[in-house]
Amino acid sequence: MRVVTRQELQCVKPVNNCVLLHNVNKADELDIGDGKKLYLDPRWSADNQNSIINEVISVPKKLTYGERTVLKTIDLEYDKVLKEQRTETIRARQQVGMPWKTKMEVLPHDIVWVSRFEMRMCEEKGDYLLCEGEKYYIFPYYNLYLKRTPDGGVRLLNGWCLVEPLVENTTKDALARMGLEFAEPAKKPEEHYSDSMGIIRYMGDPIEWYYDEKDAGCDSMLPSIGDTIVFRWKENRRIGNDICKLWAGTEFIVTRRRNFAAILQEVLF
Repeated sequence: MRVVTRQELQCVKPVNNCVLLHNVNKADELDIGDGKKLYLDPRWSADNQNSIINEVISVPKKLTYGERTVLKTIDLEYDKVLKEQRTETIRARQQVGMPWKTKMEVLPHDIVWVSRFEMRMCEEKGDYLLCEGEKYYIFPYYNLYLKRTPDGGVRLLNGWCLVEPLVENTTKDALARMGLEFAEPAKKPEEHYSDSMGIIRYMGDPIEWYYDEKDAGCDSMLPSIGDTIVFRWKENRRIGNDICKLWAGTEFIVTRRRNFAAILQEVLF
């Protein structure tokens, strides 16, 4: 944490794929069309609410992504004669910068939704500037989920997608029309959604290339908004830890194209 003046704050230019954010200090809502709104659940504390929605104060000149060659020491077979561990130094590739290649999609004064966990980490580590009693967070760009657009809609960032989980009965009906049977045991009455399938409602631009130690390659161009997809996992994370919901109570799963296992179509061929 560093205390700065207003004049110093205006001169701050983030680097290393970070943006400068300021929490929105009031509960906000986002009109996403068709009479639906993305909003903050008032049952949670004001501090938790404010950490999700932020105003972009400043952005870096560019986002960096790539690899570099480093020297890495690896262990070889233990030398029983000399009674020592033999090692060898090799050249290895190391990821630099963003975990995926994408373009800059935000500007100063944009309103963005961010990762609550990462915001909490910035708070705990002191990754913020204190100006006139207000905090301005130095926040990783890749943990921005979506932004408000000038027409009142939403734009997904960093290749994120919002998927509406399918109601269990809807899933059964869809499979029945295909001649398939829903074999999963019935859920408890209070468990409304299945995390195994969902409908894509919003999508960011495809990621050109990944290199984040989990996966490599690029996003598939096949999925489209409105497609029914099958997830790779049965449990998937909600945006904002269940804080951001549709006005009607429908939740969104925040995910990526690479987390889709299949696209479910009404016909097999």
